[in-house]
Amino acid sequence: PVLNDPDGGVRRWAVWALGRKEDLRATVAIIAKLEDSDANVRCAAASALGRIHDQKVVGLIAIRLADPHPAVQLAAGDQLAQHIPEDLLRPEDWRIVPLAMRLLESPNPALSRNAVIILGRVSDQSYGAGIDWLDTSAQQRREVVDQWKTWYAASAPARREAQRPATN
Repeated sequence: PVLNDPDGGVRRWAVWALGRKEDLRATVAIIAKLEDSDANVRCAAASALGRIHDQKVVGLIAIRLADPHPAVQLAAGDQLAQHIPEDLLRPEDWRIVPLAMRLLESPNPALSRNAVIILGRVSDQSYGAGIDWLDTSAQQRREVVDQWKTWYAASAPARREAQRPATN
């Protein structure tokens, strides 16, 4: 009942509480809240799913990188950049990489920083690693973004191959 409360704050705390349990049975209820009309509920859902280390949720979190609300993008990015184990990210890289590439040029430096970290985690590349993204010049950030764009363009054939269905 509280997950469907008319008050978004109540729904947000209910999602948060479910996520604290780290229970796979709660996953279905949390996933449903990724589409909630309240951005704070979607943030809580993305964060809660980040605690559930299961391959099935990684792509769902990644989709929130394209959420219309920057706070939801940040919540999803934080999970993918810091909390989801790399071995769960790698099989999803063909879905995550294009979404992270879009965030690279975000005017919000926290979003673009998350994109750099996510791309590094899924690609084994290190463009921008070791720099303080939030305290660096626009020129340095531009150089890193350009390096990632070059990498992305060069990796297009491999991404297409990874997306191609297997044939027998």
